Amino acid sequence: MALKAKLGGTWLNYGFQWELAAGVAPVQRGFVMSKHRAEAIFKRGRQQLGGKSVNETRTRQEQPTTGPLELSIGKHTFRGLYALEVHPVDDNLSSVLVADGRWLLKRKHLLREYNLRRRTGMTRFVQREETPIQVNQPVADYAYKRITLNEGKEWTARECLEDVLKELVGDRYRIAPGLTLTVDVESIQIDDDGDAALSRVLALMPGAGVYYDRQGLLVIYNTLDQSEGSVVDKVKKAGRKWWGDTISLIDRALVRPSQVGVFFEQEIELRLDYTEGATATTRTRQQDGREPREIENIIPVVHPRVTFQGKEYPRGSWLQADDWITATQAQLVTDGDSSTDFPLSQELFRIHAPTGFAIPRAVIAKYLVNTQSPVLDMMWNAIQTHWRKTFRITSRYMDKLKSIRAVRVAVKDQETGTRGRAEVFADYMIRPSRRGLVKRANENSKAAYNFSSYAESLQNKSPSPVVVTVIDPDVGIFTLNFTLDPFGEAVQVIPGNLSTDGENKIPSWDMSSLEGLEEAYTHWNSKTVRLSTEYKVAIILTAVMASPTNVSRYHLETVSAAEAQGVLPSASIGECLGPDWAFKVGAGIDTARWAWKDALASDIDQAVWDGKDMPENQLLNPQVLKHIARARAGMVYELLLDRHEGTMSLSMDGSIEPTGSLRSVVHRLSPAGVASTTLVMPPITIPPDMWALMPDSTRKFLQRRVQN
Repeated sequence: MALKAKLGGTWLNYGFQWELAAGVAPVQRGFVMSKHRAEAIFKRGRQQLGGKSVNETRTRQEQPTTGPLELSIGKHTFRGLYALEVHPVDDNLSSVLVADGRWLLKRKHLLREYNLRRRTGMTRFVQREETPIQVNQPVADYAYKRITLNEGKEWTARECLEDVLKELVGDRYRIAPGLTLTVDVESIQIDDDGDAALSRVLALMPGAGVYYDRQGLLVIYNTLDQSEGSVVDKVKKAGRKWWGDTISLIDRALVRPSQVGVFFEQEIELRLDYTEGATATTRTRQQDGREPREIENIIPVVHPRVTFQGKEYPRGSWLQADDWITATQAQLVTDGDSSTDFPLSQELFRIHAPTGFAIPRAVIAKYLVNTQSPVLDMMWNAIQTHWRKTFRITSRYMDKLKSIRAVRVAVKDQETGTRGRAEVFADYMIRPSRRGLVKRANENSKAAYNFSSYAESLQNKSPSPVVVTVIDPDVGIFTLNFTLDPFGEAVQVIPGNLSTDGENKIPSWDMSSLEGLEEAYTHWNSKTVRLSTEYKVAIILTAVMASPTNVSRYHLETVSAAEAQGVLPSASIGECLGPDWAFKVGAGIDTARWAWKDALASDIDQAVWDGKDMPENQLLNPQVLKHIARARAGMVYELLLDRHEGTMSLSMDGSIEPTGSLRSVVHRLSPAGVASTTLVMPPITIPPDMWALMPDSTRKFLQRRVQN
């Protein structure tokens, strides 16, 4: 029996099709009819933006005279349609372009702000309590702007979706159950047309799709729950006949991996030691054998060139301190700039470092009056800047490292992702200011204080007031910046302790008079005030391994299909017979991190030199890595689920609507009045957002959510 159809109360007598399709874009189709019928529909269209709501109950036979149009195919009705344009086909026929309600989305512009973070104007320290205050870095505190919260509470993904839907379509929407995957709402700003705004909030709920249903409602549904299979089962159980192509359940057991391996870059803290006088000569090429975790004090060449052991080094080359002294002194003699009173040596530096090398600068300038080379100023500046302060990791050890960073591996501040600074444990001397001397007059008559935080075991040791700056991460060069306190109680922090051997002494002052204070400052120029010959430094910084040159240098988390099933609650993974699958997670998400412990020294050395795995029980962030790995594996298994795919045509069934991977339901009426329905189930090609598959606590940590 031939079916009849109406559009906007006007009979249709030519073939056409209408579609329920997923997406924010509207379905638009042309209906060919006689000109006078097209004119009647166009006239009816003048009333389509007013009248009854599509939600109001009407009898099936009634065709509204105002409000959106309705399309009737036999007993099946599709509401909420709009006539847009009429195009001539020939002298007798015209085509009416009809769209569903989504064409109105682009006519609206939305401005929304959800959970915007801002600085509060407060700061907080992130280092441990024992860290000297001058190097304990403060970071900004953050909170949410109150006007961007939902009645004082954070917006959730579903609340954002409902807020946008209400603005766009009022109450003309429904959200299907089963949308369990969401991501956090953090600083979401929407200033877009309605369709783009809807896409933005749908992205907060991975797997959420949208279509316009038969009642003229926007429907939000789950595209990943495998519910498309229920439609196929319903058709087959009802004994319905179909023709043409068919829809089949694609069995992916042979390609689905039995387990997924997820690799993470390893960040390991290294302790690097320096003992003055114990470092060998300059080496910039790899040497045979293993080198200890040691560093060398280096100084840059300031002369246009110097020669050392028969090799020429141009300006800017870095030489080990003793080699630099030998090469530079030889060049001074060659240039006629050498002073017999002040030949360069470590001992000369130890004598004059407490006064900033003021005496040798002044005396040499006096001897070479009007003839002094500017390179001499550069030389003393280089000594003052780099001696005992700038270091290089030995070349062979650096070959084992991909990069170094002047941080500790532990995240100290979640909101900003700030890590603790690299820590230095060194011998150092503080020269108090006049304010500092007077303030502590009753405690100590010394005009300087020796400190030493260096030790063989650094457990429970407080770091020195030093900030480490990496100058060249490829070569492994970094510098130590000895930092003054913020209270003005010191004028100088010098690497090394003042010597108290023999006649050497620490300056003191007569506490009974201001003259004694001035005298204390004069004592600094005495030859008996000099730095000790012993100087030791230990630095803890973070390195990324470069050895071995294969994936075994990464940390591996293995995820079975059963574990991945736990992050896909609405899916069934099925049998897994395929080969294992491996991925690497970028360091921007997280890395496998190991902190330095004296007890781990041997394990760290073996990891660097032999590629041996670090102890799993010492990993700082095992749960976070496991959650990331499971989420990454979940993305893989979601794409490889057994799903119905293909195309199927059957006699018309107006009750079928998009669900799961069923993205399109096309209803056709032939010119002969034969009605059919075509189901389109394409493959799923976009996996759910990895963040949505993580536990809330892990997601908040990695995405640096504001802490209430």
